[in-house]
Amino acid sequence: MTRSGPAPDDLMKTRPATVPPPAQPWRTLRTTAIAAAWVAASVLLFAAGLRVVDWAVGRDARISVALGAPGTTIRTLELFPYDGFHVQANTRHRGPMPWEPQNPDADYDIRTGDKGYFIDFSLEDPPPKGPEEFRIVVVGGSGAQGWGATRNERTFAAVLERALNRTLAAQAVRVRVINLAMGGSSIYQNFVALNQWGHALEPDLILAYIGRNEFYVPLAHEEGTDAFFGFTDLDAFSLAMRGDEYPPGMAWLVRLMPNTMRRTSIGLGIKLAWGWEHFRARAEQSYKAARGQRTDTIRQVVADNVIPRIVHSLRSIKRDFDGVPIVVAWQAARDEVKAGDAAMGPGFYNVMYNRIEREVVGFMNERWMFVNVHRLSASMPNGPFGTHLDDAGHEAVGTFLAGRIGTVMPDLLEERRRRVALGLPAGYGRP
Repeated sequence: MTRSGPAPDDLMKTRPATVPPPAQPWRTLRTTAIAAAWVAASVLLFAAGLRVVDWAVGRDARISVALGAPGTTIRTLELFPYDGFHVQANTRHRGPMPWEPQNPDADYDIRTGDKGYFIDFSLEDPPPKGPEEFRIVVVGGSGAQGWGATRNERTFAAVLERALNRTLAAQAVRVRVINLAMGGSSIYQNFVALNQWGHALEPDLILAYIGRNEFYVPLAHEEGTDAFFGFTDLDAFSLAMRGDEYPPGMAWLVRLMPNTMRRTSIGLGIKLAWGWEHFRARAEQSYKAARGQRTDTIRQVVADNVIPRIVHSLRSIKRDFDGVPIVVAWQAARDEVKAGDAAMGPGFYNVMYNRIEREVVGFMNERWMFVNVHRLSASMPNGPFGTHLDDAGHEAVGTFLAGRIGTVMPDLLEERRRRVALGLPAGYGRP
């Protein structure tokens, strides 16, 4: 068979050689520069976007304060089992306290002890009670703990201790006031703390300085529930951690990367960053539904949730410490009460006090005393009687309570002597 055309070898010989193009370094440099500029612009645009988001978050008053406290201070909260949040333990703060409305620029020197309480011993190993020691245990929220005073020694608990010891100087007894109040707490949380640590303290008297947190936290912080401070935030976090919980607008993202969104902290972070309000609203709704709580009006919440919870808590403390006298001191809370008067009617706070007194006095025994410190503060309209008292307010409240408690001290000391003579624990347990 005859092959037409040139032979393969001839083709190889006649094909022109491939010549590389001449080098053009300026084009390479331009391409590199353009790519670098795009990267830099993208980074700057991303950073600018983050700044816009940060600005928007800062303007959003709905973001919970539990999420937003910068840094760690003596008042940074840590979660404890059963009784909720405590302030930082074994911490000292010196200098101004910008969060204190009464006197933010004062020279403060405040110390917390074990578990954040204003005490100087371990609750796991409390000091033994002396034979002539009369112990008063204080419970309540931040007002009872002593926030606002510039020194621990100027809190009303310390003032009360000094005043009673001056009054009883001629008797062979020494009053010791132990402060188990905790900032942000309600009386039910105080009951839990007393149940955990109060029995080992062998109290002769329990002083509950309460009222403000019991109505203000459920209404203002926890959106009409009966929950403790910060509970709704914790509930929102727990909902966000569920793999199948996400805002409706995020469904496409879950379909796009289901494992990342459901099983990693990256997905959790995305859900919290763009869906926090959704989870918080879900937390409020689901808890109220589970508890069967209605929030038609603020008055109804106070009547159906707040007051019964206080009554239940005080009765629970009495069951646990049935032989111990309990003084219920209704807390001064001027600003919050003024705001509440508009929604719940003038004098609502004293109405709460009167109903609680009616439902508690005489429960199990007659060892109850009710003292309305708020009414005292109302009679001094220009006095230092906010929720957090300043030094003068602590001095006034401590002195006032010492006068009221002092009226029953002779009977309590006589009963104490009889108990000791019978070999019974002084001031503790059944008579």
